[in-house]
Amino acid sequence: MPVLRQRALNLSDSSTDSSGSGGSFTTSGLSPSPMDHVDTGYPLVILTHNIGKDHPIVECWEPLLRAIVIQHLNLRSNEWIALDVFRRGWSHEPTRCEPTIVITLKRGTEVGTVWDVIAQNIREVSVAKCGRTIEVEILLGELDRLGQSSWEDIPTMGSSIGLAGSLSSGTFGGFLDLRTGSQIVKVGLTCHHVLCAGHSEAIPMGSKPSIVNQPSDIHHTDQVQDLEKSLEDTRGDMERTNALTGGYGNNAFIKICSDHMATVKAQLELATSFRKQVGTIFATSGLRVSASQGCSLDWGLVKLEPSRCGTNELPPTPILNGTIIGGITRVNSIAPIQLGDSVIKGGYKTGWTRGVCNEIKSQCKLPGGPEGGTVEYCIVSRKPGIPFSLEGDSGAWVLRPNGKLGGMVIGGVLDGRWSYMTPIETVIGDIENAVGGTCTVA
Repeated sequence: MPVLRQRALNLSDSSTDSSGSGGSFTTSGLSPSPMDHVDTGYPLVILTHNIGKDHPIVECWEPLLRAIVIQHLNLRSNEWIALDVFRRGWSHEPTRCEPTIVITLKRGTEVGTVWDVIAQNIREVSVAKCGRTIEVEILLGELDRLGQSSWEDIPTMGSSIGLAGSLSSGTFGGFLDLRTGSQIVKVGLTCHHVLCAGHSEAIPMGSKPSIVNQPSDIHHTDQVQDLEKSLEDTRGDMERTNALTGGYGNNAFIKICSDHMATVKAQLELATSFRKQVGTIFATSGLRVSASQGCSLDWGLVKLEPSRCGTNELPPTPILNGTIIGGITRVNSIAPIQLGDSVIKGGYKTGWTRGVCNEIKSQCKLPGGPEGGTVEYCIVSRKPGIPFSLEGDSGAWVLRPNGKLGGMVIGGVLDGRWSYMTPIETVIGDIENAVGGTCTVA
């Protein structure tokens, strides 16, 4: 997935945490309250929350304040790559964290007087337009397009997928039906950059049927190596036990080890003989921008082999049992996600996680995108400190609590504090324009 790797910067008016976390971590106005911080011996971690619908900045951000902030940023247009607005602070209670404009600069940018002045100007603009000061936090980072099983013939939502022979890996979102005339083609949906890492051009329908694997090559290799290591470790445990006891080891322990080795050997045999090919590239969007929405278009379709087609069944995981309402077990329709909505997603790297759609959209400069960036829906993890998505989750479907499909993950920050999503209605509309048919959730 596109990943934003970040590090906080010193600003002249900032408060510093020298907690030994690998360099000073300083932010404007984010000093911890004594009630919020208990010294546990661990470094302080700034938490990120969605802004909330009731804060005045939500109403004044669009369209005026965003445009003014971007004008200030464009004084150094080649240095900034992302603009977000959150509540940031040390408290797990969102209302005790300051609303903050977060500006991310390219790693290696020299930060000094110019960015101090820009940050102060933005604070003054927020007073004039919103009637209060909004804190400004400046980070260093990189915005990359990076992607990251079970051995089942039918791919599950959230499993890994990647181009055969490639180190790129991402997430199989789910199944779609494409109807052109009387013909129905079953396809899987993921991101363009998962299937075509390093290439920004679109692939027209049927023009480049390259083989796609599920699980991805890199995931398959990791799984095989993990199984082989588990065998080696268990065999070593048995040998050490026999050596220490002169061959009269604990029979119960030896039996546990033997049973475990038999199970791992069976899994290893299945993994090494599994036919990974799930289909071929059918069409991709390339790395483009929606003319109507201003957001990224980054979708890829895989024409699935008949033996590997299925429906979008939800797995019986605890997070879904506690989130999806009405006993829904299958995703078969879409519904737009609104700013402020609670969401869940299933990704290869982090599994099923909860989040909330931030009430203010973000401005992101993804590689291959326009100079001014794109406007993206931003998902903040529902549980601060627990990532919503990480590298490898690109292509993951984002669902509403009613089980309807609302969006697709396209990127996020390295530690998963927040992620970016394209609305599914925008994705499907662009797919239909590209293939000349209708597209529905299978």
